[in-house]
Amino acid sequence: MREVQRLNDRWAVYEAEEGLVVLPTSPALCSARYEDGPCNTPLLLHDFRAYRHAGGLCHVDVHLKCPRCGAHYTFGLPVPPELVDRLQ
Repeated sequence: MREVQRLNDRWAVYEAEEGLVVLPTSPALCSARYEDGPCNTPLLLHDFRAYRHAGGLCHVDVHLKCPRCGAHYTFGLPVPPELVDRLQ
């Protein structure tokens, strides 16, 4: 995958075969806690949705899931307006 645009120090937009995707720049780890400590399994992309609001706010909600324990995490990130339509 090729990086298209860096959103911040932890997230970037990448070009994949299926189109553009938003992913962490380094592996995001599951923070679910167990008796023996944190899960710490790398999270997988579950899906993402891009939004354009009437007031001009553009953002993407990225949903990551832990393959070990099934925990879900949602990250909301602002994105430039020119990327919103390409992320649909």
